[in-house]
Amino acid sequence: SHHAVDLDAISGISPTLVVSGNWFKPNNFLFLSKDTSLFAPTDATNVGLLTWQMTYSDSSGTPQTKVQYSVQLRLSCSVYLQFSHVDELVEPFASLTTPVEDTEANLDNRQSTKLEHWKYYQMDIPAGTIVGYARVANLSGASDEVDLVMKNTDRVNQFVNQDRFLEQGDLGNLLHADCPFDFYPSDMRSQWIDLFGIDGVS
Repeated sequence: SHHAVDLDAISGISPTLVVSGNWFKPNNFLFLSKDTSLFAPTDATNVGLLTWQMTYSDSSGTPQTKVQYSVQLRLSCSVYLQFSHVDELVEPFASLTTPVEDTEANLDNRQSTKLEHWKYYQMDIPAGTIVGYARVANLSGASDEVDLVMKNTDRVNQFVNQDRFLEQGDLGNLLHADCPFDFYPSDMRSQWIDLFGIDGVS
């Protein structure tokens, strides 16, 4: 019933199963032209929160570290939606996260986003609830985006070499990846689809 992000803040979308570095991700990259609120698109029944340290290089190549948040909402028994690269959380989420100082011992973001670092809470989240904010200058010189990741355990994606995705680590994340925009009514879905592409290339 609600767009997960203010649509007028999106300059382009790289949709599900994107290439990032040298691997595939189940993410949807939403590139931003301005700051935006992040909304629960429908009623959710619990929330997962992650505080993590992002390591990256800015436009001059200087190494940087910045605190990031991820929020996962359970939309049904089988469907989960995650916001990643959240710059700021609102209450009650902000006070429930792991304190930043408790993440400083592990600055490698490949490790700090592992499952054991998440905190989970049973709580009802009404549709339209603001969970936080994404900033256009979040990771200066690296990206101006927020990520949406949808997992649907009722869906099993098929690949040419299925065993590779069943057996090799992070590739398993792609098995249940789904398109979050397909869950919207057709009129709302079409508004998202119109934003697919980046830098004028659809």
